[in-house]
Amino acid sequence: MERFFEIKLSDDQINLIENFSLSMRENHRNHRTGGNLHRSPDQIYIDAKRGKSAEFLLYNFFTSNDVTVASQPDLTIYPLSEWDDGFDLEIITSLNYKWRIDVKASGPWAHNLMLERKDWSLSADGNKYKLKKSSSDLTPSFWFAVNVDSDMTSGTIHGYIPQQLLINAIKDAGNHHTYFQGQNIPGTNTTLDADNYIWGYEELWDPINFLNYYKNN
Repeated sequence: MERFFEIKLSDDQINLIENFSLSMRENHRNHRTGGNLHRSPDQIYIDAKRGKSAEFLLYNFFTSNDVTVASQPDLTIYPLSEWDDGFDLEIITSLNYKWRIDVKASGPWAHNLMLERKDWSLSADGNKYKLKKSSSDLTPSFWFAVNVDSDMTSGTIHGYIPQQLLINAIKDAGNHHTYFQGQNIPGTNTTLDADNYIWGYEELWDPINFLNYYKNN
């Protein structure tokens, strides 16, 4: 049975996210990597708000479960063509391991975790991956799927994948997680604007397992 966790944002977080999202209207690219569709300033605002809301929702999930997070989600406004470090949250274990987390935000009815295929490449030995748009090697250790409710004040944590699953998908071009521009998103009639690696929520790892793994590291 699918497990998920309902989380809410505080009023202060909602205000911070709103101000950030309004500022992003003119400071964010209007197309996806490898995509053809161009977004209006209003769509950029909505996407930025949903994405930042998802980051704060996962931050709240972690902190409410005694996970040490290095800092709250980044609210820096980066100019066009400048990027952050390539991850959304960093958590620190009791053994001082640093795990980098990327948050994949979706609307309330989505049921897939999606990573844009052309954002990623493998090292020459095939054992490491690289986020192409980032100048940093601090690419994510885990990806979490978060559905943000329509009012963008609450949402659900559906699960996660570890980095090895992405490496496996990149190395195996014929794997069932690879979908191409023009194909439908699984379970929908929506056409992909760009190539993606996609995992259905039923394939994601349980957040409780993640919390247990964290406590043992």
